[in-house]
Amino acid sequence: MQAFYLSIILMGFVTFLLAIRIIISKVFLNKQVRFINTSISSNPNMKKLGISCAKHDEMKCYTRSKNGLKNKGAGSSCGCG
Repeated sequence: MQAFYLSIILMGFVTFLLAIRIIISKVFLNKQVRFINTSISSNPNMKKLGISCAKHDEMKCYTRSKNGLKNKGAGSSCGCG
């Protein structure tokens, strides 16, 4: 009886591995598959909505000078200090 359960588990595992192999071959080996660009900084739909990357918001708030980072002003509209 234990051999029967072991064979069922083994067949399930082999089927799982086969499914994973098929998915990998379809996704990574097919050159026509394109992944959606989820990066906010280069996504045109995010730009249309006016959503920008936090890193770029920080760069707008601060400028580099000879003495290091300087704030553009305490009354700036961004939330950087």
